[in-house]
Amino acid sequence: MTRKLFADTAFLIGLMSDNDSYNLESKNIFEYLRSSHLISDITDLYISDHIIIEVIHQLIRKRIPMRQIKEKYENLNQFHVFHIEAGHIDEAINTKLTPFCHNQSRERPMGIVDALSLVAMDYENIPYIISFDGHFDKVPLIVRIKDIDSINHSILRR
Repeated sequence: MTRKLFADTAFLIGLMSDNDSYNLESKNIFEYLRSSHLISDITDLYISDHIIIEVIHQLIRKRIPMRQIKEKYENLNQFHVFHIEAGHIDEAINTKLTPFCHNQSRERPMGIVDALSLVAMDYENIPYIISFDGHFDKVPLIVRIKDIDSINHSILRR
C-alpha cells in the first residue's frame, strides 16, 4: 500500500534538525506515514537533486557539524532522486512558473526549486507532496500533506 510521495525541503530539514521549527510536525508526519504503511522507510520518498542542494544549504546555515551533514547527504542519496536537467528548468519556467504567475498578483508565490519539484512530480506521476508551503494548495491535481489530518483526509480515504 506504499504511495509515491514527494518530500519538500522544509519537511526534510524538520526531520534532520532537532532545533528546526518543523521538527515535531515532520517527525509526526513521518511516523504516521510509516505506521499507516504508506511508506516503509524514509528512502521510499521522492526528491530532486535540487532539494538535496537546498537541504544541505539549510543544514550549513544551521551550523550542523560537517560530519553530520555528510551523513545526511549520503542518506538523501538513498531516496528516489530525480535529476534535474536544463530541459526541466525550461519546462518549469514555461509550464509552472509563467502560467501560475500570470494568474496571480504581482507577488511570486513559488520559486524555481518548487516549480522543478512539480516538474519532477509530473515525470514520476506523483500526486502528493509533503510540504509546509501553502502555495502547493493552488496547484491543480497536487495534494499537499501538511499534517496528519491531511494524510487521513487526502490519502487514506481514497
